[in-house]
Amino acid sequence: MRVLMVAERLPPAIGGVERHMTGLVPSLASHGITLTLVAPKHDPRLPDEDSLADARVFRMPTRAGRARYPAAWRWWMDHRHLLLDADIIHFHGVYSLLHWTGPSLALSSHRPRFMTYHGYEMRIPVQRRARLYHDMAERLTRGSLCIGHFLVRWLGIHPTVVTYGACTAPELVPAAPEAHSAAFVGRLAPDTGLDIYLRGLGLLRNHHGIDIPLTVCGDGPWRATLEQLARDEGIRATFHGFIPDPGPIIESSTLVLTSGYLSMLETMVRRRPLFTVYHNPVKEDYLKLMPQASELFLTAPDPATFADQALRVIAQGPSAQMLEQAHCFAAAHTWEALAQHYLLLWGA
Repeated sequence: MRVLMVAERLPPAIGGVERHMTGLVPSLASHGITLTLVAPKHDPRLPDEDSLADARVFRMPTRAGRARYPAAWRWWMDHRHLLLDADIIHFHGVYSLLHWTGPSLALSSHRPRFMTYHGYEMRIPVQRRARLYHDMAERLTRGSLCIGHFLVRWLGIHPTVVTYGACTAPELVPAAPEAHSAAFVGRLAPDTGLDIYLRGLGLLRNHHGIDIPLTVCGDGPWRATLEQLARDEGIRATFHGFIPDPGPIIESSTLVLTSGYLSMLETMVRRRPLFTVYHNPVKEDYLKLMPQASELFLTAPDPATFADQALRVIAQGPSAQMLEQAHCFAAAHTWEALAQHYLLLWGA
């Protein structure tokens, strides 16, 4: 089976969709799927054609402003064979369908189309246009895979499959160190909660005399602001920037602070206590609508609640039952299991 996948970004760009693709492609290829990937060229230094594992990669030219989408549509006219040769066309995100492919869909109107709805990033309150785009995407596709039940509630979509992504379980996980330390994994942006964690760690330090060093794995537009907040709170924080494999840092920590599905799975599969936070009702549902969420990890809406949870884990130790249930949940979310969702969706 020949499958064409269209996304807004592909590796070496950094993000959840990019990591999803990196893990998914080899698993699908092992089932005899011939994959071709298309995305806009997010960096002009990248080649027009490349590869990702066993998949061919094509990058569309990008332009500034409103010209970028018509430029992509002209590119499709010159590369229409990619659409015509595919047995299946699968889109990752509504913009890859409606903007980056757009009218070019007419070149392949007879090909089955499918969608993966990714990610948390959306404006709060949820915009009417977001609901309209997802409704249009449902009308233009035959079935879909959705990352997280919260999208069903907030965007009104009707996916064929709901999943939470995948992770790779390590062969051996070392015992947690005796000295307490924390690790944050995620983008340094307003919606990932590092400000809540930093203020909570500040409460532990200033009100309870508990000084927890913090390792930050991630980068983003809020880095300078969050580095200053760490200094203001007196936190011994080390900012490493993006780390391709945060597994060893997770394993060397006793408290893991992250609120994104992939890094949550990577934490749970390693049997480390997981602390999640939210700023708004959408992010709250992102976390709490995960099956058995309250039995898998701790969730807090503010620094004081997080500090109380962390203090309890430090004083009493993590719940062995919660760690085991979380491990079993994450261990079931393999890349092979995710590939099977796609194969079933396509009828392969």
